[in-house]
Amino acid sequence: MAFNARWSPGPDAVAGMHTTGSGPHQAGLVMYLDPDSLAILPPPDPAEWPGFVRLLRQLSGGAKDLAALLENTGKEVITMGVRLGRSAVAPQNTDEAHKLICEAMPPGDADLSVWLTFYRQCAAVYDSLGESGKYWRDKELAKAKLCEQRMTQAREQQNSPD
Repeated sequence: MAFNARWSPGPDAVAGMHTTGSGPHQAGLVMYLDPDSLAILPPPDPAEWPGFVRLLRQLSGGAKDLAALLENTGKEVITMGVRLGRSAVAPQNTDEAHKLICEAMPPGDADLSVWLTFYRQCAAVYDSLGESGKYWRDKELAKAKLCEQRMTQAREQQNSPD
């Protein structure tokens, strides 16, 4: 039976590992969502733990990616209905778009999720230029796709049992 749920955490929400004893059977990932709580417990059969560990690593990676995306997006302002950089000036041509995008570029060591967001936003800026921006939009979308592939590969490597 499938179960789908959505919670919006309150201001006092916290999450972490909780133990009720000394063994791994007595530990779990607990989210106190203010006011609700959710616990994710390991399966009782240790033979199933590798799959559970993989799920926990996926949760960890997804939480990290989402946090980076939200942190990055929260620092931006709206440009042509698109979040990008610190300018509220809409580019009128590709030269202006290039300049705006260069000024908003994240640092080279930024998380892949930050780059993914940036490339998607760049594509939207170029798309707003119509026909003259299509070439550059497609280039940015290709970079975004490559970024997604790298993120998937990184998660798969992190989740491999090796």
